[in-house]
Amino acid sequence: MAGALLKEMNELHASGHRNIKPNTGCFNYVMDAWISSDVKGALERAETIFEVMESGGAEMQPDSHTYSSLINANIIARQPQRAIDLLEHMIDIYEGDDQKMKPNVDLFNTVLDACDKSCESDSGAKSLEILLRMEVLYENGNSDLQPNTNSLNSVLNALGKSHDAETAENLLNKYSKNKYATPNTASFNAVISAWVNKDSDGSALKAE
Repeated sequence: MAGALLKEMNELHASGHRNIKPNTGCFNYVMDAWISSDVKGALERAETIFEVMESGGAEMQPDSHTYSSLINANIIARQPQRAIDLLEHMIDIYEGDDQKMKPNVDLFNTVLDACDKSCESDSGAKSLEILLRMEVLYENGNSDLQPNTNSLNSVLNALGKSHDAETAENLLNKYSKNKYATPNTASFNAVISAWVNKDSDGSALKAE
């Protein structure tokens, strides 16, 4: 029903009713309706709406809500790479001086957690790249984007699953200096696990 009304608004506007024009909010309502539904192909419908918004005028461009909704939907659908691409695009727009597109720490952490749980061979490298970009944003004056312990632990876990124990330990040492967030027991356990996962050459002994 929401989609039909949006289509009707578009048709009315195209036929000359200039006072009836879909905007970002209208598209977001319909996108959210598809995302929250159990209909087969709902994510594809949401992606199509996103593409329409991107190709439209200024009044219907995607905003931070659009990106956040689509990122979370892709994570639920186990499409972490698409979620990463959307987050990176969102950051690019924000750094291009669109303050309304600023992601928050929770969104970063959601994507980092998805990288950790994806168990893909390059999940460690991907999550580390996201964390480093988060650090740059923080150092450039975005005090509300400071990585926290959850950010750190997701990356450490992903690095461990990628068998990159050296990078995991270096990252733990960096954060142990309390530059961003303080490691906790889970942080150390993640690095110990990373060395154990790497143990084809006895490297787990380093964890001792």
